[in-house]
Amino acid sequence: MDSITQAMLGAVTAQLGFRQRIGRDASWVAALAAYSPDVDSFVAPLARHMGYDVGDMSGMVFHRGLGHSLMMVPVIALIFAALWWFIRRKLLRKNTQDNRHPPTFRLLYACTFVAVLSHPLLDLLTSYGIQLFAPITSGRYAIDTVAIIDVFYSSILIITLVACYVVRKVSRPARRTALIIGWAGFLLSCGYLAAGRATHVDFGTGLSGPGKSRW
Repeated sequence: MDSITQAMLGAVTAQLGFRQRIGRDASWVAALAAYSPDVDSFVAPLARHMGYDVGDMSGMVFHRGLGHSLMMVPVIALIFAALWWFIRRKLLRKNTQDNRHPPTFRLLYACTFVAVLSHPLLDLLTSYGIQLFAPITSGRYAIDTVAIIDVFYSSILIITLVACYVVRKVSRPARRTALIIGWAGFLLSCGYLAAGRATHVDFGTGLSGPGKSRW
């Protein structure tokens, strides 16, 4: 899935109770964390720029590689949570919404973990697939469910985020309403993906990986 949609999905996951307990920065951090695995698309161009001899297909190899592995999700989430914790505790303490009861590191980590996890799971549902279990295996796994760019799926995420924003602007307090909208939008997006899988039954072969056409 395209990087912008990945970031929006991360922001939506923040509306599932994290933003309400942490603050507005949860949406931005979750969006950035969800986007971060796509940084691997810059590996091959950067290597060429530094003078390394990499093949024309290197971009395809590096992208959706180790950074998209389920094994890396806890690590990436931990990095974001640790930086977030440091910034909130050391640099922006006076600007936090509640200095007396700051969110725990566990809550920050849970927010980033869910956001980062959403990225490989969504990319898994495209025909291109990801190296789901790297570095254990470099095989790509894919479930042909949704296109790389899907305006309908992205629109669901946009509407969800805009609705949460509007509710917070026009209603005080709006935590419960925003939570309901967040979950409704997230579940609707999951339902759209499920429907996409159902309509792709004749075109795909399930979860495909190295040496097998169906799992």
